[in-house]
Amino acid sequence: MTTRINKSITSAAKQLLPLLLIAMAASLYAEDPGLPDSVIAGNLDDSFIEASPGDTIDIPVWIKNDENIIAIYLPIALDSQYIAEDISGNFYDIFDSLNTPHYDTVDFLIHFPDEPIEGLTTYSFIAHGSPKFWYVFNSGYEWVHMADFRFILSSENLSAGDTIPIVQGNSPRIGGIHFSFRDATFSIHPKFITGAIAIVPDGY
Repeated sequence: MTTRINKSITSAAKQLLPLLLIAMAASLYAEDPGLPDSVIAGNLDDSFIEASPGDTIDIPVWIKNDENIIAIYLPIALDSQYIAEDISGNFYDIFDSLNTPHYDTVDFLIHFPDEPIEGLTTYSFIAHGSPKFWYVFNSGYEWVHMADFRFILSSENLSAGDTIPIVQGNSPRIGGIHFSFRDATFSIHPKFITGAIAIVPDGY
């Protein structure tokens, strides 16, 4: 069973607790204890996301893992000149057999310009349970559509035939992708599989 949750970008003050939570959980890094966890930013079948200049697009995020994780920090990065507006996104909360949500807080965070390199901008979301109730996520090593990032593409800087790579982002305070484990003592960095947006003519 799934539910769709719309979330807006939070203020810096509201970001403080989840950022501290991830920083605490990420204080010790470890090798992935099971099968290699992975994240796809883009289409699951490795095809391009097709869009035209000025379109509103969703970039899907897929996660595959085999451990119980209490928190996820997931950043992606895009070429800044091709994005007219960041309008947050959607999170698809996955419920367990008892109809309990895995996470009670999901935030799309303020973006970081010139991260991970100059000219790119990092956009990210964080999902976590409360410190009192450590809800966990485990996909059972199946691909799960966890979230979408939503953007309006530039109508001035893009033309048909352009391609926009979707790469792993980076926060100067947190780093790259983190999966944090239930005991909040260490985290891992899953494999990131890049995607791409292909710009096509209007009405294609």
